[in-house]
Amino acid sequence: MEQKIFVIDEERLTKDFIEAYDAGKVTIRDGVGYWAKGSGNTGIIKHLPFKEAPYEGVKEALKQAQLTNALTAAASTSVILGAIVVQTRYLASKLETLQEQVDVIAQDQHSANIVFYLEKVTSYAGLIASARTLLIDRDVIGECLDVASSLLASLLIQRNQILSFVDNLLSYAGGIEVSPRYYNLVVNFVQAILDVVPSAAHLEFLLSDRMGRFGLSEVLLREAREGYERGLLAYKSFLVESKNSIIKGSFLLERKQVFDDIEEQALLLFNSEMNAALMRLPEGKVAVETKPHEILLFG
Repeated sequence: MEQKIFVIDEERLTKDFIEAYDAGKVTIRDGVGYWAKGSGNTGIIKHLPFKEAPYEGVKEALKQAQLTNALTAAASTSVILGAIVVQTRYLASKLETLQEQVDVIAQDQHSANIVFYLEKVTSYAGLIASARTLLIDRDVIGECLDVASSLLASLLIQRNQILSFVDNLLSYAGGIEVSPRYYNLVVNFVQAILDVVPSAAHLEFLLSDRMGRFGLSEVLLREAREGYERGLLAYKSFLVESKNSIIKGSFLLERKQVFDDIEEQALLLFNSEMNAALMRLPEGKVAVETKPHEILLFG
């Protein structure tokens, strides 16, 4: 894992830039300051200056970003989120956990429906890893816009399929008296998927931003957040029903053990500051130059 992250170098910020930000005329995306919508200007105002800082984990990095004023906090958080997901082992470890759960279910469940979705999950993990590769070097995106566009479309489609699968899986497992083993497979699999989606959604956002599609990137992140929140709610409801069954004494002892094992991890997922930050839209919209519509004359 990388031992360094980048935070904004306050001493190298110009007075004009700070005043423009304070006036709401600047929005910060991926370490770049753009003129905000309504500012009267368009394009990049400044590539923000950054300096190296020690990386000691997600919580410490986010805390370090917030220990400054609003401008530096927004800028540092923006870059830190991208750096953690793209440059460290943070996302890779989550993908490995997800693949482990896929392998376990593949060995245990052989219905055509389950196999179909497991293949989708494996494909989704591959797309996420590919997006991360394209984002490692900021200069590469201009050389592969066609690849990036195709990748972005596939990520969007498969994200929706995966979240739909989570909902269906929880509905199925909650509607019948499943075995303790199947219950264990479901909760661990859903937990792994829901822990990956925020990072993947942030990669969609970054990829779209790097291509200059700022409006699309906001739509993608907003839609991903709504779908993710529905998935979290379904998972919470599933676990609440499990807890109610335990209280009533109608839960098998083996299933209660699985619930006890997963409860702490589930609470960490529901209260994850990192996941919430990854799904949060930046303040302000980028001002883009509007092109005049072509007028067609029909004689």
